[in-house]
Amino acid sequence: MRSEDELAGRDRQDQDDEEDEAKEISMSDSGLDQGPFVVSAGPWRIFLLGPLLVLAGMVFLSLALVMVYVDVANPLGRLALWGAALGRAAMALYFLLLAAALTMRVEVAPDALRLRIPRWQSVLPWFPWIRAGIPYADIAAVETRDEVYSSFGLTSVQTAYSIATKAGRRIVLGFTSPLATWNYPFDEAAARIARNATVTVADRGAVKVGGIIRSIIRGTPPWSTASIGANARATARRRAALAMQIAFAMVVAAVALRACLPHGP
Repeated sequence: MRSEDELAGRDRQDQDDEEDEAKEISMSDSGLDQGPFVVSAGPWRIFLLGPLLVLAGMVFLSLALVMVYVDVANPLGRLALWGAALGRAAMALYFLLLAAALTMRVEVAPDALRLRIPRWQSVLPWFPWIRAGIPYADIAAVETRDEVYSSFGLTSVQTAYSIATKAGRRIVLGFTSPLATWNYPFDEAAARIARNATVTVADRGAVKVGGIIRSIIRGTPPWSTASIGANARATARRRAALAMQIAFAMVVAAVALRACLPHGP
């Protein structure tokens, strides 16, 4: 009697093992990633950048409040001061929104794409946030493109990643910089999303966006916009690299000049 129970238990265990193995083979054959891939700020970014961004936002907000309450008799001077205060308040809002964006999360799970990301208005993380779980069967396209900005004669480039659903919804996941080494791994996330959705990551080339402030107000060009071409894209990236080198040189020169200036006794 005991041996019969043992044999029955072994048969059930063998059957369960075979079912588990069949599930693993099925998952492998489907091409779906078996473990989640997560894009998030992580504790170190939050710990290091979060306080700095909040501090910068509070400093600009304090400057804006001081400018508002400064008593200026000249109406034109007061108007100019209020304009400067508005600019400081806008910078405060920008830094605080960047701090809030550190809580974003893109999870490429085996069963669905789960998002908790801001609604990007150009480079500005804006509200309302996108909180959604999207089955891969509902994803029609995964796309990337370079967005070329020109402000004050300087060029900057960022690479955007987005998905398009079969219902016609466009969701921008995030951005990377071709010149940075501390990027979020949106490129890897896009590749995994495309693999799970059985599509390819479509490179839409590059588009000219214009000034940063203008793009925040009016938005970036639609994703259906034609690319500026491979040569113009390469030129934009070279100009962006040159602009970064110029900015770095100016910072070094300013620090060196300050060090060389005579100090008080």
